[in-house]
Amino acid sequence: MEHPRINAMFIVSHDEAIPPMRLRFVEIEDTSHFLAKDIAEYAGLQADEDGDFRSTLAALGVSFTDSLVHDRGNTFGPVALITEEGAACLRAEAATNQNKH
Repeated sequence: MEHPRINAMFIVSHDEAIPPMRLRFVEIEDTSHFLAKDIAEYAGLQADEDGDFRSTLAALGVSFTDSLVHDRGNTFGPVALITEEGAACLRAEAATNQNKH
């Protein structure tokens, strides 16, 4: 599946110790699907050899869609796209990992 346009948000905390977060997403049937890579990297989760996080998603039971996305003339992918529920699962896993350290 290919998506013609990717949107991006940048989230900047008032706490300078928290780095800014880039959150890229595409709209599929009126639902935002986020690039798992953005959320998982920010959360400090383990990436696969290709830089995406499919193994982590599978281990956590987070469903995802492999897709190609286009941004300003550049096509990249395949990338794993997740819904808001999947993103919440990744954030929860990251919080659990932080509490262990």
